Amino acid sequence: MSAGRRGLFWLWQVCHGAGLLWDYENWDLLSARQAQLARDAGALTALPFALTTRAGVHLWAGEFTVAASLVAEVESVTEATGSSFSPYGDLALAAFRAGKPRLLS
Repeated sequence: MSAGRRGLFWLWQVCHGAGLLWDYENWDLLSARQAQLARDAGALTALPFALTTRAGVHLWAGEFTVAASLVAEVESVTEATGSSFSPYGDLALAAFRAGKPRLLS
């Protein structure tokens, strides 16, 4: 297993742990690394999860525009691959904005 794939395998756990511990700096750094590794590896099945994690970081920072662009990218990837990835990013964005998720509009 390549270093990039190994990183993808473990980074989701590390990102989740950083978020649970409110370690925003490491959550930001690690989620950026996770998304980059998924992109570099062309791992289209891992990319939606990595981008959703990244969107969560931006939501907690109040950066709704950046989070919305990541959610849109997740939707594009899942549509292109025919994936059934749950729209957690869209739901979280709607909750933070106190609005209705696009998928339910």
